[in-house]
Amino acid sequence: MDRGTANLRREAELLTRYSRELQGRDRFPSSVPHPDDLAKLQKERQQLLEWGENLYREVSRLERERRDRDEESNNTTRRLEALEKRNDALVQKCTHLESVIAGSGQLFGGGDLAGDAEVVEMKRTIGTLLF
Repeated sequence: MDRGTANLRREAELLTRYSRELQGRDRFPSSVPHPDDLAKLQKERQQLLEWGENLYREVSRLERERRDRDEESNNTTRRLEALEKRNDALVQKCTHLESVIAGSGQLFGGGDLAGDAEVVEMKRTIGTLLF
């Protein structure tokens, strides 16, 4: 668990505990609270509001980061699929050119075709595709 998530969990637990404590108190106490108690309650209320705001901002930030990472992952996956598709097409083209070259040698009696310009060009093209 990372530090941000641990802080969120801790703050949520504190909010829950304070909420339960406040629910356990009488809504209309029989006596007027002492000014020190009133100041303490106001301070606790302010702290709870600040924690709630901080939690909301932190959760929003984490959700944005998650969306950004999901989008980045999807884009990477699409690029990878496109590259694999292109690679497959190039391999097929290379295989076809190799078979054409092999067939050209058989058509001309299987001799050395180093002087044949078309075959030399095909070999150069295959070499370019492979590297």
